[in-house]
Amino acid sequence: MKKIFQSWTIFEILLLIMSTLLIIITGVFGQSEILTILVALFGVFCALMQAKGKVLSQFIGLILVVLYSIVSFKNKYYGEVIIYITVMLPLYISGIISWTKNSNKETKTVNKNEIHKKEWIYLIFINIYFFIIFKFLFLILF
Repeated sequence: MKKIFQSWTIFEILLLIMSTLLIIITGVFGQSEILTILVALFGVFCALMQAKGKVLSQFIGLILVVLYSIVSFKNKYYGEVIIYITVMLPLYISGIISWTKNSNKETKTVNKNEIHKKEWIYLIFINIYFFIIFKFLFLILF
């Protein structure tokens, strides 16, 4: 456990502690189910681990997908279940493969890469393209 947190700053550790306390307190006072509280805890921990570039975050994300899908199904949020099973599950599986291949074996973190000017241009055009498609699709459907 010490290895996981050795590169964390005091701010990051306090953020994790405060988030955990707030989730537990609001969960208890809001009379949430334990599974719902666990989903929130896994979500925060997964996000913080991803921000740190830890490969472990992808495995935590898989657990999060399963737990969130169960909670969503119990609450009859079938759209959420479909999204998490069909989109998020494959993303975390591909993330495990990609992050494991491109990880630093000593620090267990993913190797970082800067986006170059050419890649920024591609991203901008791809975003504009999908914005236009979804804008027209939205206008047609609604």
